[in-house]
Amino acid sequence: MSIRFPLQADGLLDTQQPAPRFKSVAGAGDQPLSRGSNVFTSDEVFSPLMVMKQSALENNLHQLDAFC
Repeated sequence: MSIRFPLQADGLLDTQQPAPRFKSVAGAGDQPLSRGSNVFTSDEVFSPLMVMKQSALENNLHQLDAFC
């Protein structure tokens, strides 16, 4: 990391994080679980796990869109 004054980023400040990107998935963590996986009993899932309700997410997106 290098910083110069006045501040100028050299692209090395925020390098991409290596895998795993999907930390609750067993294996390499390079892809999410397949749709329909039973997240509560599957051996492929471990903590922490985030479960989102699609209708709530879509509602939040519409609310934010209307606000903006």
